[in-house]
Amino acid sequence: MFSQQFDYIHGRMLGSCFASHLNVFKSAFDALRPGGWIEMQDFEFPFRCIDDSIKGSGFEKWVDAVSEGCARLGRDWKRVPLYSSYMRECGFVDVQEKLLAWPVGGWAKDEKMKTLGAWNKENVLEGMHGWSSAVLTRGLGMSAEEVELMLMEARNSINSRRLHVYVPM
Repeated sequence: MFSQQFDYIHGRMLGSCFASHLNVFKSAFDALRPGGWIEMQDFEFPFRCIDDSIKGSGFEKWVDAVSEGCARLGRDWKRVPLYSSYMRECGFVDVQEKLLAWPVGGWAKDEKMKTLGAWNKENVLEGMHGWSSAVLTRGLGMSAEEVELMLMEARNSINSRRLHVYVPM
């Protein structure tokens, strides 16, 4: 999951992504001995939906607001599909990419995916505040109370069991 990244040089908190993913991967490459490797796991934003169940939901409003807030702050949360090319550019070889789709909630038919979805739902519910507070207050100028209300509506959508969203991994 994303964690808050801090820009100590400028003394301000940034959104939940690197200022330069390429620099992070280059730093990792430079720190490894020959034959060393790294594993990178991240989810792609925005979340996706297998049907129209997201339409008009509090979760859709949250996704849209976070996307807009990131854009206004000059943060790009849509770089995950570029990670493998960044790694190659930094000198990594034999880069392997495994694409996954993790349901949010127990809506999937397959028992394994249903269990994964239940775990992932808890991750999403727990992570939403951290992923979006700075983005929504600084990027969109929302008050802390407005953010909490939006998060409550988004969480209610997830907990309703009508939402069929997944996280591209």
